[in-house]
Amino acid sequence: MKTNIHKSTFQITELASMLQQANKLHQAGKLVEASFIYNKILKKQHDNIDAISLLGTLKIQTGNHDEACVLLEKALVLSPDDAITYNNLGSALHASGRYEDALVNYKQATVLKPDYAEAYCNLGSSFFESCKFDKAVEAFNKAITIKPDYAKAHYNLGNTFKEQKNYDAAINSYRQAITIKPNYALAHNNLGTILQEQGKIDEADKCYNRAISLEPNYIDAHLSKAIISLLNGDFKSGWQEYEWRLQTDNYKPGNLNRPIWNGKPLNGKTILVHTEQGFGDTIQFLRYLPMVKAQGGRVIFECKQELFRLLKNYTGFDKIIEKNPSGKISVEYDVHAPLLSLPGLFKSTLETIPSGVPYITADPTLIDQWHLRLDGDRNFKIGIVWAGNPNHKKDQIRSCSLSDFAMLTEIPELSIYSLQKGHSSAEIDKYPGGEKIIRLDDEINDFADTAAIISNLDLVISVDTVVTHLAGAIGKPVWTLLPFVPDWRWLLNRNDSPWYPSMSLFRQARLNDWSGVFEQVKKALINNTRLRQSADREVFIDKGKDNIQETGTRKTGSEIGSSISLCMIVKNEEDNLERCLDSVRNVVDEMVIVDTGSTDKTIKIAEKYGARVFNHPWEGSFSKARNYSLKYATCDWILILDADEELNREDTHRLKEIAENRDYPAVSFIIKNKYKDSSQEGHAQMVRLYRNFRGVHYRGIVHNTIQYSGKCLYSPITIIHHGYNLSEDKMEKKFKRTSTLLKKQIESNPYNPVPHMYLGVAYMDRCMYKEAIAYSKKTMSLAEEKGFNRKDFLVSYYIVSAAYSEMKEFKDSVIYALMSIDLDNQFLDGYCLLAFAYYNLKKYNNFIDASDKYLTIWNKITGLFSEKKHIALHSPEEQRKSENELRNNVIYHTIGHKWKIHLLRGFYYFSSGQEERGKPEIEKAVDESTEMEYCFTLLGRFYIENNNIDKAEDAFRKLLCINEKSVNALFNLGHIKFKKNALNETLFFWKKAVEIEPSLFDTRLLMCKVNIVLGNFEDIVIECDQLLQILKMSRKGTIESLSDLGNKFFSIGDNLKKRDEMEAAETAYRISKELDRISWNAPMQYVNT
Repeated sequence: MKTNIHKSTFQITELASMLQQANKLHQAGKLVEASFIYNKILKKQHDNIDAISLLGTLKIQTGNHDEACVLLEKALVLSPDDAITYNNLGSALHASGRYEDALVNYKQATVLKPDYAEAYCNLGSSFFESCKFDKAVEAFNKAITIKPDYAKAHYNLGNTFKEQKNYDAAINSYRQAITIKPNYALAHNNLGTILQEQGKIDEADKCYNRAISLEPNYIDAHLSKAIISLLNGDFKSGWQEYEWRLQTDNYKPGNLNRPIWNGKPLNGKTILVHTEQGFGDTIQFLRYLPMVKAQGGRVIFECKQELFRLLKNYTGFDKIIEKNPSGKISVEYDVHAPLLSLPGLFKSTLETIPSGVPYITADPTLIDQWHLRLDGDRNFKIGIVWAGNPNHKKDQIRSCSLSDFAMLTEIPELSIYSLQKGHSSAEIDKYPGGEKIIRLDDEINDFADTAAIISNLDLVISVDTVVTHLAGAIGKPVWTLLPFVPDWRWLLNRNDSPWYPSMSLFRQARLNDWSGVFEQVKKALINNTRLRQSADREVFIDKGKDNIQETGTRKTGSEIGSSISLCMIVKNEEDNLERCLDSVRNVVDEMVIVDTGSTDKTIKIAEKYGARVFNHPWEGSFSKARNYSLKYATCDWILILDADEELNREDTHRLKEIAENRDYPAVSFIIKNKYKDSSQEGHAQMVRLYRNFRGVHYRGIVHNTIQYSGKCLYSPITIIHHGYNLSEDKMEKKFKRTSTLLKKQIESNPYNPVPHMYLGVAYMDRCMYKEAIAYSKKTMSLAEEKGFNRKDFLVSYYIVSAAYSEMKEFKDSVIYALMSIDLDNQFLDGYCLLAFAYYNLKKYNNFIDASDKYLTIWNKITGLFSEKKHIALHSPEEQRKSENELRNNVIYHTIGHKWKIHLLRGFYYFSSGQEERGKPEIEKAVDESTEMEYCFTLLGRFYIENNNIDKAEDAFRKLLCINEKSVNALFNLGHIKFKKNALNETLFFWKKAVEIEPSLFDTRLLMCKVNIVLGNFEDIVIECDQLLQILKMSRKGTIESLSDLGNKFFSIGDNLKKRDEMEAAETAYRISKELDRISWNAPMQYVNT
């Protein structure tokens, strides 16, 4: 409220001088000093009208409104016709909330002074607070008529038009205020709120930025900016700005006398996490409490009593206490955190929201009670809510009316249950079709009852209320009905929610258009027959482990079909896609492909196969892209393939057979990973076929898999994965993309071991062993610190052991191989690495024991993989207990190394004089080898080292039969002939080798040594010339003697030494010395070319 200070003419007396001094202090903002002098004057002259009036206005300024009223009323007794005093008294009464009394005084001020613009503006403000908006408009217009450049009156008029939903007039008034007063931060901010409600988000954002630039500490503008950022999905900026809410009057944290938590590890400290907003906010952000607990502290959660029964089994805190209305805290704690500050502390992004559901579960006893209550209803059961809390400042735009649901009552085989509580539930009695809606409000005592009811329904349809959050937290399919511009948490331009995987969003296409929303809902209900199927299962989506887990399965009805949708995500896959699509073209009923920006022939290839192609820009997350593909699937089953995979052609008939089954919601396939090194082959068992249930989503930026605790059908169907069999350039690009995304995930949540694990794998694939070890060890420590099951991170132990093995640090390799086996005594890869390490350490007894165990487990695993009948295991617990275990999502990296194990066993037995035991091992190695060239190379070298030259020659000749251009075979055969002193044959094989690979300077040097023995000096000159070319050395000059030739080889030796090719350099020096020794002086011309 605007107040005025009298400008009295003071007599030059002591009191007048004091009053003048006080007035100057008052004008200068020195209110304490001014107040002291005013009171001093009144002690000397208690009826000094100026001192009384001025002290009254000062009391308004200091917030002492009751004292101000007493003083100003006294002033009016002394001077009853003073319009300014009436205006100021009205301001004091208005500030005290006595709007009707304020109106009387403002009106009197305008009667006494008809051109008093400030009084009319204040009058309008009191009408506004009394919700008399028409009269407020009249008063503000009167003020503007008197004073057209009165910015505050234009601003207040804009606020009034806003309340009347007259947005265009409000915008005009705010802009008038800004034109008059460009630095009017309040007007910029409120203009932004209007533009935001109209959906003009970018324009609103500019207004908020302008307001903040004018007043950097403007709390409301910062909060408005936060909402815009969050609404746009810019969580990094949004969470930071959202902290300004802690400075508003609405934030009432209570008596907190400990530091606020900074997000760092708690290390045994106790943290108090306290709620601050509504029930829906509490339920939504409860998901962060387990992350707080993982920081190593004790978590006390303070919330309203209404949530106690619902949360009694929640595991995210150690203790729950009731929020005391007085703000008193009754427990000891070290640090505290507001609940809605947790996303910012954990740097949550759209991709890293902890969206695992259910994270709240209803009381089983209550579920059973309501099951008995609702079990007789065989219709599709929907729970509805049409109104939120009427005290919510945006309730008018977010709530609809029961009559909007009328069209849903026309759908047959649909039962509608009202979950509405409060006064709005009475609408059912007034609604003409109310008899079609089953009212439950009298039976709902608290949120625990609501949760149990929701658990027994098939679907919840609700406006933006706590019920949508509760249904989403339980994992129940929920359709949330949103206004044109929704609350920030629902984002913009999407029909799903990153907070709740089972939620779909139905948005107004324009302001207040609920009829359009319900048309969408009705159409979705009629068209989506699979809603009945969604009632037959629940979904658990575990973000921490990047997977989807099904928590409950019931047999489905006869209506379930066997059609299959292939769902894929692609980008620039022209080299792979045709092979993939061709492998399933005769078995799937539709192909759904989401393309994230291909610039090659990918889309044309997809369309050639009749695929439905949908374009979605890449959003930095494989899960996002894959989830888009799931939404377009229309068949009964979904088959997941990547472009670099193909279905084993022999298994196509089995796929159709499996799709006929009605007992399993998911089917697991064998995944065979093919590597560039054909001696490697990784096997895994993964779910790739599952029923098209609503609510199934993928989670995780890079890696995402599906796990379940309902029945799964394990099948021998095989998918061949070629993703590791790429060119070096493509492998490097794949590594950069994957590692960048994983590091981004680590940055947002540095305490999650999962991305660390996958980054270790990525570095291992690129032979970056030190980095692989570092990230894998970090995975182990995080898993242990945060209480994860370390067995889920076996691959990290394998990576560390394998990396040490590649670095020839076999003792360390043994340590981590043993650690992996300690976690899982059936871990194939652990025994393989242990065997390799023991062999290289020459601990042969240990090697035989480890290799025996490897072969036993290998036979068990491959026996299960090749089993022709399907194996159904009913729970992970049963699987772990089973001796014939198939481990879902466990990749066996060393399943292709069996022949190597046999070969090493053969080497050991031969070396120890047990040839009869060694021979069958070597035969098995040769028979089973997936890379014969490598196998015969190892075999031939072993025989050479053991002076069994004839067998070595036989091995390399077999290798040459396999690959007649094998430089390796040709070189070794030459070496063998050299040992047999068959020098011409030696040269024959080595010449063939350098014809195939001319740059073999070491082989050429050896040929020169042989030619010296044979006296073929002209051939030496030719080879010398070739060596000079290969090494890019000068070829000028004339060779007139063997001494000159020797000098050339000495220069070659120097060049090789600089290249750090020390062995070859020594050979060149020996040749030079030998040529000098022979001292053959026959003249020869070196031909310059």
